[in-house]
Amino acid sequence: MEIFTVGTTLPRGVPPPVVNRIMGVQMYKFDIKGFLHWGFNFYNTSYSNYPINPYLTTSADHDFPAGDPFSVYPATNGAYPSLRALVFYEGLEDIRVLRLAESILGREKVVEIIDDVAKTDVRFANYPYDTQYIYKLRDRIIEEISK
Repeated sequence: MEIFTVGTTLPRGVPPPVVNRIMGVQMYKFDIKGFLHWGFNFYNTSYSNYPINPYLTTSADHDFPAGDPFSVYPATNGAYPSLRALVFYEGLEDIRVLRLAESILGREKVVEIIDDVAKTDVRFANYPYDTQYIYKLRDRIIEEISK
């Protein structure tokens, strides 16, 4: 069975880049095959009472945390990715790194490293808020592969 997840709004008080980047580790650990963010290009207020200019307000006119309603900004010939989208892409790259490590170390060992570096059982409601966690994790993966 393939598992997918959906994202709504960010938890209050957690730096958005941390939440977006850790998603890759969480998706790897729980073998989640896909992710849907609710607002790819929602350029309106929360009840779509009127449109907003995403270049002037990133919160759907103060209805959501800044940056939550959309992952792209409109452009003349397409769209520009938001910082959230770019950081999420880095999280997807983390999945690739973890899968490569799995091919060498085994899945059980990689999951053990994820939790060991985090100093906790990484889950969707429990994860490191440390902005350096991913870098520490990658360093540890490299160290383990080099043994």
